[in-house]
Amino acid sequence: MINRGDRRFEGKFIQTSVILEDLIKKNITKKGFGNSNLLFQWQDIVGAEIGIMTRPLKIVTSKDKNTTKLIIQVFRAYTSQVSLCLDFIKQRVNQFYGYNAISTVIMKQTGPYEFKSID
Repeated sequence: MINRGDRRFEGKFIQTSVILEDLIKKNITKKGFGNSNLLFQWQDIVGAEIGIMTRPLKIVTSKDKNTTKLIIQVFRAYTSQVSLCLDFIKQRVNQFYGYNAISTVIMKQTGPYEFKSID
């Protein structure tokens, strides 16, 4: 992270992306995502229809590292429709990673005002 007293950047404009890079990496890692590709390519991975109704929240690995859960946020009105697609979502995410990274997909329901799209 860039320190305010760093002489290299004194009197120069710094891109916001440079300043926020470490902060973003820290938060993405904290949520269990090894990289941000799953977050930013979500609609490409699961398809536009499912991608609009859902978004990835967190990846949780068990202590013995045998199982990994992907927790997705789902708008409450689409819960029954998305519940039928959980195996498909798991398959597509594992295909994206190139190996069986996810054991189960868990839904977290939210109301219309709590659901925030990545767009």
